[in-house]
Amino acid sequence: MILITTSIKRFSLTLLFVLLTIPLISNTIIAQETNTYKIGFIFDLLPENAPILLDLMQHEIRSVVGQDANILFPNSGIYVNDFNLQTAEKNFQAINDNEDVDIIVAFGAISNVVITNAESHKKPTILFGTLASEFNKINSEKQTSGIKNLSLILASYSISKDLMAFKELINYKNVGIVLEEYALEILPIRELLDDIYSNLDAEYTIISFSKVNEIKDKLGDIDAVYFTNTFYFTDQQIMELSEYMIEKKLPSYTSAGSNDVELGIMASSQTDDNIEQFFRRIALNVESVINGVDAGDLPTYLDTNEQLILNFNTASKVGGPLKYSLIYKTKVVGEMKNVLSEKDYNLSEVLQEAKERNLEIENSSLNVDLATQDVKRAKSSILPNLESQLTSSILDPQIARISNGQNPQFTTTGNLTLSQVLYSQDALTNIYIQKALKKAEESTFQSKQLDVILEAASAYFNVLITRSNLEIVMQNLEVTRRNLQIAQQNFDAGLTGKIDVLRFESQMAQNSQTMVETVSLLEFSFSELNRVLDYPLDREIDVIPVTLTDDVFSEMNVETLKEFLDDVANREVFIQFLVDEALRNSPELDALNEQINITDASIRLANTGRFIPDVALQGQYNYTFDRSGEGNTLPDGFITPPDGYYSIGVSLSLPIFQQNKQNINLQTAKITKSQLLVLYEQAKRNIERLVQDNAYETLNQISNMQLSEISLASAKEVLDLTQTAYSNGAVNIIQLIDAQTNLLNAQIANVNALYNFMFSTLALERSVGFYFYEMDTTARDQFKFRLAEFINQNK
Repeated sequence: MILITTSIKRFSLTLLFVLLTIPLISNTIIAQETNTYKIGFIFDLLPENAPILLDLMQHEIRSVVGQDANILFPNSGIYVNDFNLQTAEKNFQAINDNEDVDIIVAFGAISNVVITNAESHKKPTILFGTLASEFNKINSEKQTSGIKNLSLILASYSISKDLMAFKELINYKNVGIVLEEYALEILPIRELLDDIYSNLDAEYTIISFSKVNEIKDKLGDIDAVYFTNTFYFTDQQIMELSEYMIEKKLPSYTSAGSNDVELGIMASSQTDDNIEQFFRRIALNVESVINGVDAGDLPTYLDTNEQLILNFNTASKVGGPLKYSLIYKTKVVGEMKNVLSEKDYNLSEVLQEAKERNLEIENSSLNVDLATQDVKRAKSSILPNLESQLTSSILDPQIARISNGQNPQFTTTGNLTLSQVLYSQDALTNIYIQKALKKAEESTFQSKQLDVILEAASAYFNVLITRSNLEIVMQNLEVTRRNLQIAQQNFDAGLTGKIDVLRFESQMAQNSQTMVETVSLLEFSFSELNRVLDYPLDREIDVIPVTLTDDVFSEMNVETLKEFLDDVANREVFIQFLVDEALRNSPELDALNEQINITDASIRLANTGRFIPDVALQGQYNYTFDRSGEGNTLPDGFITPPDGYYSIGVSLSLPIFQQNKQNINLQTAKITKSQLLVLYEQAKRNIERLVQDNAYETLNQISNMQLSEISLASAKEVLDLTQTAYSNGAVNIIQLIDAQTNLLNAQIANVNALYNFMFSTLALERSVGFYFYEMDTTARDQFKFRLAEFINQNK
């Protein structure tokens, strides 16, 4: 098996844009008398990765031929025509006259024209290229070239199928067809495209070029781009073109394989796994020629795999979404990230923003503010109260005349009244209760902050886990696709029945549905994170994978935590310490404790407090501003009263009997306290249980991180061995499916183990009543000191 690197992946079905017109001729047999064979090459143009391609091809040829012959590749046997027809003719004549070449391997459209039109072929010639089925004039039932010394290896693809698949994917209206200028000269391209678009609701524009850098300037009034051939493009040129088309929101499609798609082209229908077939077929043909078989008798057509390949990131950027209806036949490449994201969050940012923006926290904060106002209102009841009043009155003149000056016709008076509570058990108890209620709201606010942080962390990790699961599900879909290919090959070879093929086709459908469901779950997890952060649910965001070096976990020592939890004796002591810390820090217990204090105050008020009188001071100053009209003069002998005078008094009030309400209030308060005490004990037990559960869950996740690595490595090896054994008929389909399912589960467990561990530690911290990352250095040191002291005392 040849390992293919990224730099050579572009050697795909568009290895050469060779569109052939080949006559049918008879067969012959060639034999060589020497055990040493020298192989030469003809190219239209050498791509940038030519040395790697040549090295791989030479290695494959030597591996297949083995000890049957000594294979040489002389440097003098490489010819390049640079797309020049006259040079190509000279090169073909030269390589046939070159004594350092025994066998010719040729690539390229120009080379193809020269070689297929040659009257004879002096040396065995293997001509390789991709064949657009629309230009194939060979009888499809003809299995060989029929031309003495000429072997044709044709990997067929269809321009029509590509353009219709592209149309189905994004429903373009005017597609730009990008191809080299020389292709227009030697092929009836326009006639083909006119025929295709006579049946499609779209138009096309031909974009021909002689140099790659000309393409950008010619992408005018089109809404999609189709590349007929990118074999001679460098990776850098592909990336630059992709970035430009993404910037212009132009969906793109290529006849090349997935490496172009990975570099940024949106889609293709050809796979790069065909490269092994290409090299193997060339090597097998060389071997046959060496063994005396005439090149003209060798098989012509090379069946290749076709599959829709989609770059998830490019599609997202240009608005070409992944259609659920196409998932069954689509291989998705690219990073599973939201390229349209307005903001990429790390965990620290999510937790901080949740505290600042979450509506539940904001509502709880407002409750604290309201409780603060209630405290102020209660305190105001013992503050002085000063009131003023101004009164003007008019009295019936007849009544005024007979009032002897006591009630004149017109009177204007004013008064100031001052009241001050000197002592009130009700008022003081109310102040105490309102303060306690405020403390309870503050504890509730603290509890809500802790809950929201954990909720935000859960939403964040759900996105990461779901996205990881989506990547795994996509990988599993490809494994099933590969197993289906093996099953089909076994069926074709008579090793298995049709039932295996049908079983994997069913598995493909199930895996595709799982992928659709996982995509939906990922979209939901993003909307849930937006909800926690109080943003519109459809806001485009993404999350950055977290590691144990993140600020949230930087102070956590996994090995120390494992040491505490792994050993039974240490574990019990450590958990008990955490329980004590939780009971001491719990805001829920603090809130209940304040409620108990409130009931105690109510009991005191309804019990002895009712026998304590309320004491109040009241003073008033009155002033008459005006006395006029009828009856404003006192009779002789009466003393005129002063215009202004005051009064001061102290009052004591004690309710004697209020319809038995005091006794009822007393009994109600006692029952409420009993209920709160039950709730308090229940809350303590719940906290103890929660701390224990979260501690054990953290221990389990530590073990999962370690064991999942071993499980994953084993599952991968088992699947590789089982696939090989199944392809050889040594195991049945059930064993292969079991191996695949085992790998799927191992991958999910491995990817999720770290995130589950991180979340479990935050859940443990929440149950203890604080988050370690929020503590300052002093608080952390104090916590560590208390832990060390507790362990020493309980050894």
